[in-house]
Amino acid sequence: MLHEVSETTALALQLLESPQDASVRLRLYSDVLAYPSRSPAFQAARADLRSSPAVQQIAADQREDGGWGRFHSAKSTARRAIPTTEFAVRRAFALGLSPRSPMLSRAADYTEALLAGAIPFPDPPEKNDRWRAGCRLFVTSSLSLIRPRSTALRATSRTWASILEAAFHEGRYDPKAEASAHRRLTGATVQGTYLELNNRYAVELLAADANHLPMAQCRGYMEWLATSRTGIGYLGVPLVRPETLRTPSEFDRWLVSWELLSRFPGWQECATSAMDWLWSYRMRDGLWDFGPRPGLSEALPLSSDWRTSHKRQADWSSGCCLSLLDMGCATQPIRGCPVSCLSERRPWRLESHHTDRRTKYVIDSRLGSRSGRSLSASRTAPHSPTWLQAAGQSQAFDPTERTLP
Repeated sequence: MLHEVSETTALALQLLESPQDASVRLRLYSDVLAYPSRSPAFQAARADLRSSPAVQQIAADQREDGGWGRFHSAKSTARRAIPTTEFAVRRAFALGLSPRSPMLSRAADYTEALLAGAIPFPDPPEKNDRWRAGCRLFVTSSLSLIRPRSTALRATSRTWASILEAAFHEGRYDPKAEASAHRRLTGATVQGTYLELNNRYAVELLAADANHLPMAQCRGYMEWLATSRTGIGYLGVPLVRPETLRTPSEFDRWLVSWELLSRFPGWQECATSAMDWLWSYRMRDGLWDFGPRPGLSEALPLSSDWRTSHKRQADWSSGCCLSLLDMGCATQPIRGCPVSCLSERRPWRLESHHTDRRTKYVIDSRLGSRSGRSLSASRTAPHSPTWLQAAGQSQAFDPTERTLP
């Protein structure tokens, strides 16, 4: 019996046809192919990840108390690969570490101790009325990634949910209502500061319990973030008009911004045009390459070596692109992706080159995937996007070209 396979699945399988670092394999297995965590392939990738140089570096820098020195503000004079605790936590998740790993379990214990006041906040204090609220927000946002159901989150989560409800009480952002709610709940003056609701820490914390937020306020919040000219605070790139992005760092922060927004229910309603653009920005082999390694990035690199375009494309593609596009936001069947015949190593094949302007990929359920699980047609997204021409990209993927064998 044959089943259709979505384009994101086909691209993930294409990447796995060549040797990949543990993080890339694990991200594809978990985020795109949905392999069971007990499958041999998943377990092998997880074991390889624990011994990878990137994970070993994070582990080596972790201190006895479970943190990595300063929590939020890095020392300007120190050039460290892991500058802060919050960076270490996000980097560990980007690489694919489980929240139950010993490293992240120790980090969660550390953040809970900070919230309980058992140990002092390690950063030098600021002399304003925002510092206490800011510190609690920084710590709870990191804890929400590791232990989203921790009781230590409740008070701060409820505070920020109440601020969100007040600021979007009519479905639209009201800065005066937000400022009033802050004065009442945190005592902080926030207008024009890093504590406004568009900062990434608030987004992370609210996303951890997004299913319990009022739908109208949650939808208004997403639309506000998605259409902001300045983007999500601390990331600083607009989510709309991605064609204005120029540097690898900007593309990296744009993808991270959408990954944050994708944690909210119904985010696809705000993302259709952005995801259509992302599909259009592919290279001729169907993958993504936004250039050299970004500066100090939490999300990249996943591979240990970026000297080859193959590794670079694997990281850009598996890091965010495929996982975002696989969540049901616009999907376009593959054009121009190299395909071989059905074999034991690749239990999927090309059924026909073009059928009603579509390229169909199928998987033989008798062979199944590498995890022994067949991939069902239900993973194919319901509609195709409008293709956009990637401005100024001479090597951008052109959907009108037929480069299939």
